[in-house]
Amino acid sequence: MPKVTADRRGRFKGPYRFAPPDPDDGLDLTSGARGTINTPRTGPKPRIKAHELVFLVNWLDYCISTGDEDSFQESLVKEFQKRFGRLVNAKTAEGKVVVNLQELAGKIGSKYVSKKEVLSKGSRCIEWHRAPEELIFQYNNVRLELGLPPILVSQLQANQTPTIGRVQ
Repeated sequence: MPKVTADRRGRFKGPYRFAPPDPDDGLDLTSGARGTINTPRTGPKPRIKAHELVFLVNWLDYCISTGDEDSFQESLVKEFQKRFGRLVNAKTAEGKVVVNLQELAGKIGSKYVSKKEVLSKGSRCIEWHRAPEELIFQYNNVRLELGLPPILVSQLQANQTPTIGRVQ
């Protein structure tokens, strides 16, 4: 165990930014899985994974479709924990959704979408006819679980605005 000391103000010096961990608490700070951040107080903090981001974007669409996009942040933590069994910060998750859709729009050559547009339109701000079919398939799987209509790309032509509709 590395030596940890505190200065006169109680700030700890050494390899830890916060109070040193209790050796009896069971935390192993030497081994962390890739994609986790180990801190002495909280243990591993997993990052939001790709399939979880797909759920978050579709949950935003669900909240918008019910006419209450303001409930997205409020209901997000509860639904995320119910589905994935872990907590997520609502502000962090909302930021990830916005950045994810903005990056997706950039990667498929779509126009820039603002945060306001993302939070008001959800995935409708993406030109889905330019997106890879595998990505659309992933989004549609979650959409069907949530009772949302699938993203229909096969009926689109390159010059049309993408729509989201029900399969008849």
